[in-house]
Amino acid sequence: GIKYDKRKRISILNAFKLKYPGIMFLQETHDTVEVESMWKHEWVGEIIFSHVTPISKGKAILLPLNFEYKIETLIKRSDGTYIIAKIECYRSKYALTNVYTPTQDEENEQIRVIDTLQHKLANFEGENIIIGGDFNIPSDPNVDERRSSSDLNKRIRYRTVLNNCLECFDLCDILKLNNTNKHMFT
Repeated sequence: GIKYDKRKRISILNAFKLKYPGIMFLQETHDTVEVESMWKHEWVGEIIFSHVTPISKGKAILLPLNFEYKIETLIKRSDGTYIIAKIECYRSKYALTNVYTPTQDEENEQIRVIDTLQHKLANFEGENIIIGGDFNIPSDPNVDERRSSSDLNKRIRYRTVLNNCLECFDLCDILKLNNTNKHMFT
């Protein structure tokens, strides 16, 4: 809801600048090429956009002002499910990956997205890969969901593919790792 509500958008962007002065990944921005300059003016730093339609999808990676980096590679999947920005920053390279997979009723498409993402990320193996976004599934339903046991067995194929992809690149959920005793959605 931040595309059309300027006050809400500026409030959120200012909160990011003050509380979390790092790199931000936004999903479901519903933005368009026409609003890029407005968003960049309100954010002040750099924004890498991935537009799809003005009523769905869309992603953005927000980089703070005074953040010295150079974009080496930019990969955007045409359906808007992910952006990968390989940047060089302070003599290190990072593959910033912002993902939004389809919703739970599209398991086969979710699997296709993760398969292509894994293939693209293979080009960055051995480098610093940072993934943020919404995979539309809990990594561990026994911990992350409050549903019936029959719901816990849904989309096992997708969860397996996703977890295998993350393991392939030795990735972890850092929020969960730092808060092992808390029940939370990440």
